[in-house]
Amino acid sequence: MIREEIYEELNSAIKELPELSQEIFALYVSGKSDSEIAELLSIDMHVVRVNRKETILFLKNKLRNQFYWFLWMRRNQKSL
Repeated sequence: MIREEIYEELNSAIKELPELSQEIFALYVSGKSDSEIAELLSIDMHVVRVNRKETILFLKNKLRNQFYWFLWMRRNQKSL
């Protein structure tokens, strides 16, 4: 139950982001590097880095502790 609530909160916060930020974050979470994201989206790697950092900061501020639970679940999902 808690897992679903955290993902709902995360998805709601992500929908508030601009489309480019959503794309960059989705690729980052899927394991792509900054250079791979830049190449896939045909944008400068600096844009990816700045955007990724701003997106993570936004999500941390918006979700507070839930963001850290999301990261923990993501890391441990591979071992489940």
